[in-house]
Amino acid sequence: MPIEIVRKSELSTQKWSGGRTTQLFIYPLTASYSERSFLCRISTATVEQEKSEFTQLPGINRLLMILEGELHISHKNNHSTLLKKFETDYFSGNWETSASGKAIDFNVMTTGSAQATVKAIELKTGNKISEEIKEAHQFTVLYFYSGNAEITLENQKISLCKGDIIQYENPKASKYIEIYAISDTEIICAEISM
Repeated sequence: MPIEIVRKSELSTQKWSGGRTTQLFIYPLTASYSERSFLCRISTATVEQEKSEFTQLPGINRLLMILEGELHISHKNNHSTLLKKFETDYFSGNWETSASGKAIDFNVMTTGSAQATVKAIELKTGNKISEEIKEAHQFTVLYFYSGNAEITLENQKISLCKGDIIQYENPKASKYIEIYAISDTEIICAEISM
């Protein structure tokens, strides 16, 4: 099972109309966000203005999780919701979407038959968990939002810090990853099926 570690220092951050955004993952690797040629794209973004308008992205499904702060999101002619830390909203990029509030978010975009689920994993210092990497998912992406941890996967021990990412591709059978928190740690787990 291919494993890739991406360190925070390897990521690039750009401006968007409401703040800054950092791309964490894109598939295929040759895909381009600006050309909308991806099946899946994962990013984080800061929302630094009290009121912001989301870019309309026809044909793209969006899953948004709040990492810090809170956002009141309104989808014109659809629903509105107040999102707090680790709460999610799933919506169509076709919709006219606006938001009020300042926050940091975790954003998953999918196209075609690609689907994604997102969950937060919180560990206190010294705690350990075993997390299943399911065969059914083509990719699992773990984003270390805060803290430091040591993971054990396929007899490898890897130290990860705030901002680092580990991703695995298409296991032939379900496997388990052990995560040991060196300090209080928050991890966002995205599972992608194509």
